[in-house]
Amino acid sequence: PRNLMVTGSEIELVTYWSNHQKEEELQTAVLTTQFCAGRPVEILTPDDSDTSREFVEFGNSVDFDESLETDEVEDYIDLGFDVCTLDEGFDVARNTKQNVEADRMSLDSNTVAVDWDTEKGSFLTFHKVSNRSMQQQGYLKGYTMTLNNRVKSEPTFTSYIDLDKEEGAEEAMQITPDLLEGELCVSKADRVCSYSTVSGLTSGMTGTLFVTTLKLSLKLHIEDEQKIRKNKILAPWDIPLSSIFAIYEITGEGVEKKKRLSLGSNVSSKVEGIFIVCKNFRFYKFSFKFAKIDEGRNVVNALLHHVRPKKNNLLFAFEQHIYTSLGSTPSVKSGWDEVRRKSEAQNVRLSRANENWQISHSLPQEFIVPGHITDEKLGKMSGLFVGSRPPVWVWGTPRGGGLYLQPNLNVQPSLQIDQLRDDFYGARLGKIVKEIDLDRLFPLQTALEESFSLMLDLHCIEAEKEAEKIDTEYFSRLENSGWLKTVSCTLRTSQEICDRLLRDETVVLIEGEGRGSSILVASLVELMYEGEYRTRQGFENLVQNNWVSLGFPFSVNHQLCSPKSENSVVPIFLVFLDAVYQLIQQFPSQFDFRPEYLIDLWDTALLPIFDTFIFDSEHDRSMARRNPETPLKPSPAWNWSSQFSPEYIKSWENPLYDIPRRPERTTWQDPHPSSMIMEKQILPGLPENKKYLPVNPSIPALSTWLDLFHRSVAFFQKSKELDEKLLRMQRSAKAEIEKAGTNKRPVKICEARKKFFNQNP
Repeated sequence: PRNLMVTGSEIELVTYWSNHQKEEELQTAVLTTQFCAGRPVEILTPDDSDTSREFVEFGNSVDFDESLETDEVEDYIDLGFDVCTLDEGFDVARNTKQNVEADRMSLDSNTVAVDWDTEKGSFLTFHKVSNRSMQQQGYLKGYTMTLNNRVKSEPTFTSYIDLDKEEGAEEAMQITPDLLEGELCVSKADRVCSYSTVSGLTSGMTGTLFVTTLKLSLKLHIEDEQKIRKNKILAPWDIPLSSIFAIYEITGEGVEKKKRLSLGSNVSSKVEGIFIVCKNFRFYKFSFKFAKIDEGRNVVNALLHHVRPKKNNLLFAFEQHIYTSLGSTPSVKSGWDEVRRKSEAQNVRLSRANENWQISHSLPQEFIVPGHITDEKLGKMSGLFVGSRPPVWVWGTPRGGGLYLQPNLNVQPSLQIDQLRDDFYGARLGKIVKEIDLDRLFPLQTALEESFSLMLDLHCIEAEKEAEKIDTEYFSRLENSGWLKTVSCTLRTSQEICDRLLRDETVVLIEGEGRGSSILVASLVELMYEGEYRTRQGFENLVQNNWVSLGFPFSVNHQLCSPKSENSVVPIFLVFLDAVYQLIQQFPSQFDFRPEYLIDLWDTALLPIFDTFIFDSEHDRSMARRNPETPLKPSPAWNWSSQFSPEYIKSWENPLYDIPRRPERTTWQDPHPSSMIMEKQILPGLPENKKYLPVNPSIPALSTWLDLFHRSVAFFQKSKELDEKLLRMQRSAKAEIEKAGTNKRPVKICEARKKFFNQNP
C-alpha cells in the first residue's frame, strides 16, 4: 500500500513493501509523483539503522535502472528515496508512474498506516477506517482531518490519507452539489479543507467546493452528523454569493498573510487558500493545498465574477424554474389604507396619484397624504423635492398628531416654498409642526459604511491569539466604530418623536431622498407606539409598508448588484434590527418574537431568491414582473415555510410575551410599589402603562448583539443547554397559565404559577 502522511507543513510520501532477494540480484524501483507540483516534499525511508530525510522538488523525474549497483542504491537512499528490493519492482514503479495523476490523493481507504514506530520499525496499520481498535486508539472515523497530535512533542499537523485509486478517487469524483431548479454549477475544486482553531486545537473538514449561480457550497466527503439542517434552501456549509462582503487570498506557511481581492478582477497565479467575510457576520476559511493547481484559482475567479452581478436581472431570483421547488405565493399588496384605519388618524386620505408612476418612481402607487391636499397640488409639490418625492404620511394619532417623511428641497428655499409647506402640513390651521433634520443628527453615509466595516473586522475573529489581542482593546474599538452611538441616536430620536405625537404635534422627518434614516426612525416610532407591530405578523407588515413599499434601496445599500467593485454596504436596515434587539432586551415581555427571528430576517435580506429585498422600489419590482425577457414571479420572503420547518418557525415565539411583570397602574398618580418600603410616595415619571415603550437610549444601557456579531467565532460559543432549559420552563409555565386562564378564574392562574415553580425550583 502507498500512503500519504502530512507532517507539519511538509508532505512525506511513504512507500514500503516486503523485501525479497533473488539470486543475489538487486532490482530497484524508485517512485516519483506529481502531487502538489513545484513544492518541496520530504521523503521518509523507514530503515532499521537510520532514517534519511531530504527535500526533493516534485515534478522532477528520477529514472530507475535494472542494473543498479549497491553503492548507487545507497546514493538514492541518501537522496531520500525509498528504494525497493523486490522482484517485480519494475512493474510496480511503471504502473505507479502512469497512474499517479489519478490516485495522487485518494479520500477513501481500506488500509490506513499511521504513526511510525522506531522501535518496532513499522507503522500501525488498520485495514478499515471504521475499525473499532482504531477508534479506541484516538483516530477519527472518516475523512475528517485531525490537525493536532495527541502529544505536544509531535508535529502540529498530521493527516493520513491513502493513495489507493480504485475506490477513493472514483468516489470523490461522484460528489455533486445540491442544486435548486435553475441553479447551475460554475466551478468546483475537489479536496478542499475548511478548518478552524478552538482552544489551541485545529480541526477541519475536507470536501468539494462548488461555485453555483446562487451560492458557494462545500459538500463534505462525509455526512455532517453534528449539524442538523435547519434551512430547506441552504445547507450548513452553503454561502449565498450576495452575502459575501470580502474575499481575501491567504499566502504563507508559518505566518499567514491576507490580501484582499478586488471583486470583478482575475487571479492568474496559484491560490493556496481564501478567507471569506460575509455581511451577516459569518466567515469561512478554505485551503486548496490538496486540490489541483488550477482548481483553487478557478474557484476564486468564479467567485470574484459572480458575487456581485452588474445588473439586477442577473440575480438568482430571475431564474424561471425556481418557483416549482419553492412554491409561489401571491404578492403582498401595500396596506396603507389599513395603517390609516388602525391609527384612527383624522384628516388624511389615500392618494392614487402615482398609479402609473407619473409622480415618482421611488414611491408606491398608493400612499397617504393630508386630506386637504388634492392630487393636482401633490403633483406640483413633488418637483420641489429630491427624487420628485412629495412628503408622505406614515403614522398619526386620533387627535391630530402626524408623522411625515420629507426629502430635502430640490430648489432654493424661499418664502413661497415655506408657505406651500405650511399649507401642506396644516400649520396655518394652528397645528404645531416640528421639523427634524436627520442629516444633522445621524452620521454621513460614508461614516455608516465605515462603521459596518469596522464591526466586521472587530467581530470576525478566526484565531484565539487574535482574540486575545482584540480583547485588550475591544471596547475602545467598539466605541471608535460608532455603531452603538448610531443605535443610541436612533432610539433617542424615536423617543422624542413619540413624546411629540402624544402632544398631538406634527413631526416632519427630513433627510436625503426621504427613503433612508427617516424610514428607520419612523419604523421605530410605530414599533414603540403600537403594540400590534410587536407581534411577528405586525412587524412584517411594518417592514413591508415602511421599508419595501416606500422604496428603501435594498439592492444598492446591501450591494446585491452593482457595476462598481467597491464595497459600500449601507447598514441602515441592520441598525433598525439592532435597535429592535435593544427594545427586546429592555422589554422582553413586549415582543411576540425572540431575537433569533431578527437574525434569520437579516440572513433572508441578503438571500437573492425572494423579491422582497432585492429591489430598490415598487416600480423596479413591477417592471421586472412585466419584462418578458426576464420574467419574475412573486416570491415574498414572508413565506417562511419555503425556508424553515414549522417547528423552527415556532421556535421564534417568545414565551414571555404579554405577561405583565406587575399589575398596571390606572393613573400616573398611583403610588409606586416601593412607596411603602421607603415610607414616602414615589410618583414615577415613566409608568408601565405609558402609551409607548420608555426605552433607555443611553449607550451604557445598550447591549452588544453578540449572538449576531460573534455567530461564527467558534471559541466564543457558549453552551445553550441552560438557555434551552430555561426556555422550556418558560413555555411550560405559559402553557399552564393560559390553560388556567381559559376558565376566567384568576385564582387558577396563581395556582398554576405556584405549581410550576414548586416543581421547577
